[in-house]
Amino acid sequence: MMLLKHSHVIVLASCLVCTGIGSCLRAAASQNSNLENKLRGAAQKGELVEVKRLVNAGADINAADINGETALYKAADGNLALVQYLVEQGAVVDSATYDTQCSPLTRAVAYGYLRVVKYLVDRGANVNFIGRFNGESPLHVAARQGDLEKIEYLLGKGAILMPAYPSEGEGQQDKTELNLDSSALSVALENNNDKIARLLRNNGAKTARKRW
Repeated sequence: MMLLKHSHVIVLASCLVCTGIGSCLRAAASQNSNLENKLRGAAQKGELVEVKRLVNAGADINAADINGETALYKAADGNLALVQYLVEQGAVVDSATYDTQCSPLTRAVAYGYLRVVKYLVDRGANVNFIGRFNGESPLHVAARQGDLEKIEYLLGKGAILMPAYPSEGEGQQDKTELNLDSSALSVALENNNDKIARLLRNNGAKTARKRW
């Protein structure tokens, strides 16, 4: 009877509680977003101690910025210990950026150390991860960088010698022919890197037989 008699008080209290919860949730989301921005910033700077502090404070390790870049992607061009920590904490190894569809491995190949590349591959990173717009794989990036050591490693791990698909609008039937024009070998030849071109040819790469 007391519950019915004072139901308006209960309803009012419930509304106040709900309003309070909503405000708390919004504040928590804002705080988490701030934590994650700081996490990505610390990862990019290679600040392992700060990254650990932010993860322990509740930052989402796989939260991406507006470009789709996660803390692991930001860290992939530098500190191995930081990359190891992020992966051990559950960072997705093959996360992709929104615009170019680059992976942490692609970034490590382009700007980082071989030991980081090896670690990511050992933890399941796809050596044939293809960029959505340029059709380039980590092998292409290594050829463009002229990094013989990384090319040898990627080939040893099963890297393909051509992109996975041709340029948008090209026919399925012409894939092999067209892809030869945009292969890692063509990148090496464009850069006049005879040593890398020779390595790729020794592993089965071929130049295009016709031009478009």
